[in-house]
Amino acid sequence: MEKRLVANNISRYKVVKKDWFAYNPMRLNIGSISRWSGYEPVLVSPDYIVFRCSNDSDQKIDPNYLDHFRYSDQWDRFVTLSGDGSVRVRIYFRDLAALRLILPPIDEQQKIAECLSSLDGLIAAEGRKLEALKAHKKGLMQQLFPQPGQTQPRLRSPEFRDKGEWSYEELSELVDVIDGDRGTNYPKADEFSDSGFCIFLNAKNVTKNGFKFEELQFITKSKDELLRKGKLKRKDIILTTRGSVGHFAYFTKDVPYENMRINSGMVILRVKSKEIDPDYLYAFSNSAPLTMHIEDISFGNAQQQLTVAGIKKLPIYYPELAEQQRIADCLTALDTRIAAQAAKIETLKQHKRGLMQQLFPAPEGQE
Repeated sequence: MEKRLVANNISRYKVVKKDWFAYNPMRLNIGSISRWSGYEPVLVSPDYIVFRCSNDSDQKIDPNYLDHFRYSDQWDRFVTLSGDGSVRVRIYFRDLAALRLILPPIDEQQKIAECLSSLDGLIAAEGRKLEALKAHKKGLMQQLFPQPGQTQPRLRSPEFRDKGEWSYEELSELVDVIDGDRGTNYPKADEFSDSGFCIFLNAKNVTKNGFKFEELQFITKSKDELLRKGKLKRKDIILTTRGSVGHFAYFTKDVPYENMRINSGMVILRVKSKEIDPDYLYAFSNSAPLTMHIEDISFGNAQQQLTVAGIKKLPIYYPELAEQQRIADCLTALDTRIAAQAAKIETLKQHKRGLMQQLFPAPEGQE
């Protein structure tokens, strides 16, 4: 490890030894606290508060146990409600020392910490598998689609290797580009109702990973009829055109909603040519040539934008339909594995959250 001097005068810097904690009292509310797990002591800025766990025979606290406690609901409530200051909350050691927690015997603390550390290790391992799958897909995408300046990919199935160069068209030759609705004064519906509604999608509902349905806006059916041009059909592809431009989402049969419209922050790409498969077009949406072209035509300083005219000129490279479907099937299968791995990680995280609530109960009167 490289050793270097970070200041001319380090006399006021504080020493942090193994299993000691250091935190910034001005930033504890955003997680600026850590336990040092290295064997050699380190120095931290004098702005930090340094403390270690008590080793008294009657009140021993295992450092690893306390480290896990920092991720409990009880700790979050403490950080939210404690401290001084109205703009930037300061949580000094006197505030931290006032925190009350249920403290089991030291051997039980160690078992709890070992259990949670093991679970953290499993989550981290599954996270590495997820990143490996994503990296594999990224590398595969570079081989399955022609790179900029090329007319065929480096990797093709044996039955297609003698098919020659791919075709090229501007997007408008293959796809209808349908702009979103610019209206904003539609009556809102709070939830699903018998009188009817539609989901009014905006750009935050479309991410680089597809649809995000955590925050939805509903509008009533009476105004729904005014939004005919923004109505989604199955196999439509949505492209964001303002803010986070270049994000795509695919309205397949697996999307759990039926009646959806888009606003002016995106466009619908609806295939009109029999020469191209919608599944392939969505697979191609994250290819290097298309991504680079979108970056080139986007404009704006505070907020990036795309024009419909620019979108219509996007370059689309494609082989014959059979090869298109083979590519789409390959990437869809990989996306399914990635989604399953992500769901597995989320299940483990939910299990840990439930376990934390049981292992770190709040003292009586603090629920």
